[in-house]
Amino acid sequence: MAQRIEVLMSCGPFTVDGELGLMRSRGIPVVIVRRPPLPAADVVSTVPEALARLS
Repeated sequence: MAQRIEVLMSCGPFTVDGELGLMRSRGIPVVIVRRPPLPAADVVSTVPEALARLS
């Protein structure tokens, strides 16, 4: 069985519209899932602060 292979030599970053256009132009179905918001997290600015949080 012959395989159809196409190599694209491009470097990102790519736009969402550009990637959607590329996939759709080749008949590849596209499903976009939005990630849920990240939960709140503690933030520290220094290594000592980070080490203190681990203790």
